[in-house]
Amino acid sequence: MSLKKLNIVLLIFSISFGLNAKPFTLSDIDNKCGTYVSQEKQSKLIKKLAIPIDTIKGRPVLQKQIATPTGNFLIHYDTTGYHSVSLTDINSNGIPDYVDSVIYYFDYVYKFYIDSVGYIKPLSDESLGGTSAYDIYLMNIGDGEPAYYGVTRKDKEKLPRENFPKWISHIIIDNDYSPFDSTFDIHNKRKQTFSLNSFDILKITVAHEFHHAIQMSYGEQEIPKPLTIYEMTSTWMEYRLFPEVKDYLQYVNGLFTYPEVCPFGNGLPENGYRWSIFGHYIYKYFGDSLLLRTWEKIGEGINAYDALNSAFMEKGTNLMTAWCNFLPWLYYTNERAIEGEYFADAKLFPLFSFYKKENFKSPSFLDEGKMQSFEVRAFQCILPTQEDNSLDTFNVFISNTDLQSAIRQYESNKTYSLILTDFENNQCQQISGTKYFFGIHAEKGDICNHTFFVMSNPVSIVYPNPYKPPYDKSLNFPLPDNAVISDYAVLTIYSDDMQRIISKKKEVVVNTTIREKEKHDRVLSLDSSELEDLTSGVYIYSIDYKGKTSYGKFVIIRK
Repeated sequence: MSLKKLNIVLLIFSISFGLNAKPFTLSDIDNKCGTYVSQEKQSKLIKKLAIPIDTIKGRPVLQKQIATPTGNFLIHYDTTGYHSVSLTDINSNGIPDYVDSVIYYFDYVYKFYIDSVGYIKPLSDESLGGTSAYDIYLMNIGDGEPAYYGVTRKDKEKLPRENFPKWISHIIIDNDYSPFDSTFDIHNKRKQTFSLNSFDILKITVAHEFHHAIQMSYGEQEIPKPLTIYEMTSTWMEYRLFPEVKDYLQYVNGLFTYPEVCPFGNGLPENGYRWSIFGHYIYKYFGDSLLLRTWEKIGEGINAYDALNSAFMEKGTNLMTAWCNFLPWLYYTNERAIEGEYFADAKLFPLFSFYKKENFKSPSFLDEGKMQSFEVRAFQCILPTQEDNSLDTFNVFISNTDLQSAIRQYESNKTYSLILTDFENNQCQQISGTKYFFGIHAEKGDICNHTFFVMSNPVSIVYPNPYKPPYDKSLNFPLPDNAVISDYAVLTIYSDDMQRIISKKKEVVVNTTIREKEKHDRVLSLDSSELEDLTSGVYIYSIDYKGKTSYGKFVIIRK
């Protein structure tokens, strides 16, 4: 079937099933892939499927099978019963449209991985599925508990063993990715399994699971298992092939909210989903070749973290340096996003959560602790300046780049101390243009850092200040004179202990104040209705515009 005809089929199929009824939302899903879940969960899935199994070959027995045009895959499916696919056949070619789509995407992904990038083929299954082609089974795995997008299952080890065990495998994907499929969240509440349309889920699942099949042909390290690298690669590949599908954002939310609980170096598969965004950095600077080289090295029997580091070294750097250079990517998201820089979807990311956030109190700001391998922590300190009306902000991201702990998968947390002072200290460096000094000290030098200093705009005087309703009808926040009318900036108002109260994207407007001595040409303006929840007191605000942030403060006096 031609690509043009296939696209028509996909469009009609999507409309007929109402697949865009639910808007995409971030969630706390941890396991969409059943490949590396516990043996208990895998057994539970097989029991739930209740499908006849070939007792000799150990494979599911379905009613129909069809080879893809390339002959690389054999698709198995049912037309009746619990696992049946929809029989809709818009193009009347005798093949259900959903099966047509499965055929197309597996051949498409194979061509990209094997023919374009250069990965090796999955191992031959010695006709376990009936032919020498790689076998894909369409089954109802997305409804009930457990529920998955797809599973790559091992059949048997390829012998004789050379380095790590290499596995013959097959893939199970859902039979329809229906918007009516449901499962249970971590709070045991029923939820929709698939929040995107079925063909978007199909595309990324094919990209994800077929890379797992390729990985099993390179080899799977047994003890310790660095499965973060395995899932990071597969999840990154979803975006690499289909960047229009934003399913990966669900993991960004959890990562950015609680980064300290999911360090990249601890090997858990679920952290691979979350840190798939490291693949964006790798691809921007090194293309597809670096991860390909990583898997080639794994095939040689090198630990996955060591293999990744070795692949970086062949490019003239190393994993630790690359990881530290990646830290700014985590900072410049959401309203801090800079067009054309860092993540392409940076504006869709949340802000990275601060591990500690405080107003500076003389003589110092201090934090001491221990970090896991490739854990990231962010700190923010609001610094008063010599100007009464302005505040500077000092942000620092730190990470433990202890590679050996990641390779060996043992817990060896590194101690660090972070200090910010308002007096000269020979162990700290002065922050340029301020009276403050910053230093970070760590065990064996395994802690790296990246700082982001945001200097306030000393002419950014809110007016009227104090704001006295009901006499004052609006509150104006000045912008630089070159700010563009009808452009937008993000205005955030905090309490004096830095709790966020208001955050709005506001239009840049022309100042209409009659107070000539306080006049600024460009402002953000809040009217009385937008300020009605603010009681009398002192407030801090920030304005984010064109990648720069300014801070200030104002007073509200209510009678």
